[in-house]
Amino acid sequence: MASPESQREVSMAAPLGAAATAIALPDRAALYRHLLDLVDGACTILDADSGRILDCNVAAHEQLGYSREQYLAITPSALQADPAHDRAWVEAVLAELRQRGRLSFSTSHRHRNGSAVAVEVHLELAHCGGQVLLLAATSERPELLRIQEDLERSNRQLLEAEQLAQLGSWQLPSLHGPIRWSPQIAQILELSDSHRPQLRFYLSRVHPDDRGGLRQAIRELAKAGRPLELEQRLRLANGKRKVVVLRARMNADRLGRPIGVVGTLQDVTAANALKEQLEQTAYRDVVTGLPNRAASHRHLDQLLRELPRTSNLAAICLDIDDFQAINDSFGIAVGNRVLEETGRRLQQLLGPADWVARTGSDEFLVLSPHRHSIGEARSLAMELQRQLARPLPIQDHLAVTLAVTVGVSVWPEHGGDPLELLQRANTALTEAKQRGPRQLEVYSNLISARLLARTQLEQELARAVDREQLRLVFQPQTDGHGRVVGAEALLRWIDQRGQAQSPANFIPLAERTGLIHAIGQWVLEESFRQLAAWRKQGLQLPLLSINLSSIQLQDPERKLSRFIHTCSRQYGIEPQQLEFELTETAIQRDAVLVTEQLQELAGLGFKLALDDFGTGYSSLEVLHRLPLDKLKIDRCFIDPLVDRHTDRSIVAATIAMARQLGLTPLAEGVENAGQVELLLELGCELFQGYHFGRPMEAGELGERLAAQGQ
Repeated sequence: MASPESQREVSMAAPLGAAATAIALPDRAALYRHLLDLVDGACTILDADSGRILDCNVAAHEQLGYSREQYLAITPSALQADPAHDRAWVEAVLAELRQRGRLSFSTSHRHRNGSAVAVEVHLELAHCGGQVLLLAATSERPELLRIQEDLERSNRQLLEAEQLAQLGSWQLPSLHGPIRWSPQIAQILELSDSHRPQLRFYLSRVHPDDRGGLRQAIRELAKAGRPLELEQRLRLANGKRKVVVLRARMNADRLGRPIGVVGTLQDVTAANALKEQLEQTAYRDVVTGLPNRAASHRHLDQLLRELPRTSNLAAICLDIDDFQAINDSFGIAVGNRVLEETGRRLQQLLGPADWVARTGSDEFLVLSPHRHSIGEARSLAMELQRQLARPLPIQDHLAVTLAVTVGVSVWPEHGGDPLELLQRANTALTEAKQRGPRQLEVYSNLISARLLARTQLEQELARAVDREQLRLVFQPQTDGHGRVVGAEALLRWIDQRGQAQSPANFIPLAERTGLIHAIGQWVLEESFRQLAAWRKQGLQLPLLSINLSSIQLQDPERKLSRFIHTCSRQYGIEPQQLEFELTETAIQRDAVLVTEQLQELAGLGFKLALDDFGTGYSSLEVLHRLPLDKLKIDRCFIDPLVDRHTDRSIVAATIAMARQLGLTPLAEGVENAGQVELLLELGCELFQGYHFGRPMEAGELGERLAAQGQ
């Protein structure tokens, strides 16, 4: 029988058929690169933690004019052509991607020749061989390409026309004589060939707002001989409007004395229309029609230059919570409709001086000038959050209720320039997201300090395994007489400063960043190693409980169950000695995949426990669906057990239900003899808590096992 690894390789190669067998590539990396090159679009593989480019196909580097080696040496921030998309922006995108798993947005990439290429980017996280990878598919935006091509074609034609002297030309043989112009100028002005050329007539067709600049330029031309080049708007007799470029220079005699003026007139109406269209596309969100991030930076920069220092401005970032679920449930068309209606509702709620933009896949920005205090800015943000929570009609018989998380910053208190102000609004939004959906946060220096601390903690946690800073302690699980019947393995982290970090801080961080996979594997292997070490000492721990994160189980390749099975065989540990714990809320995340993995572990003989029962949202259906062995009653019901009759009734009902379902109940957080006595009366026979033992080192638990003869 083939090994699992060889079976996977066969399953990958099989769809390629005969073509796959004909490929003679030296190694697996070359095969992967060959497979990437078979894809039409531009594909790039990056390291999800550092953002470093690991590999790409031919389309990816050729799209931007690089060789493969040059492309692999570029950082993602160096690829960005948009000035607003700096390193901080790239890091923010990576952080958001780690939370969501996939992400799409529009941006511009820098071509090797220096030009900007408008692209649509689709990012997705992937797990391969224990490494978290980032897959990026990049496609050029056709509407921008079309406009750019039209503009370039128009410019080429205009240049050729100028080179061939096909522009309308004019001259003043003397500074005070009549003007002469070519038939092409008559065509530009839409006059008959018989119309007599007149400078006064041309001036009458110039837009009134542009006449002053023309007269000033003519005076400078006559006085100092300075060449003239002006873009002007014309209003013709038939009501048509045109844009022209007027160029002129002074002619001089052999002594340098001015004797006349020659010039050209070029109709650039079509080219200007293309420029405006290109600018609209570059600065406008195609889904909602709202300004985009680049337009917001430009607008805010102008706004801050015009606002007096005594005024204030609120920058409000709004993020639709779990927007991907709307796309997944109803489709992208409905998702786009939600975005349109959200933008429309924001515009209806705000005044004409306020600015509304869509700055991300599910993010909006509001800029509201003349907010005179941080409190006013917060009140506005709260009102927007409340109004957006009203049902949003999308289609007939379909309305969506949104939850929105908000971050707020205020100028000038929180930033003196556009970039700083928007970054701090985003920082406040990030902090709000940390606390869950429907949150609102106003920026403060404390938030930046917390964010910096989290970033530093994340960096240190990433190196904790290699630096051997992690260790396990074990809390006994006993019967009513204090006899050890098992233990729970608990993770501890002593950082490089020798300070103990709370699991309540670093475990959620590990889950958000994906570090939980490497840390979880270390915990599992260390637990197996310790069981083997006790056995070598002649000691036998009946059962060791290990906590699992749902993130570890959200893996379609089921690498976790294979790793556990491999470790148990390597260390000679019977599956019945291991029990895996999951919380109620963890089971709700990707319930189908989590359930499948738990059922697979149970099928291998490992035991399963539901931790912190009563604090989550699980139903009896969950208890029936999962192959559980034990129900751990949360300490919040045990603490008041002696004093509160209500909690006693809840615990009694929970124990009775567990018995009826064939589960063993265990009480957590047992701290005194009174609790033990009541729990025994209610039918609970297993306990964990300080009354029977605090978390202890492996050696101390070993001594306790030896003392009771195990």
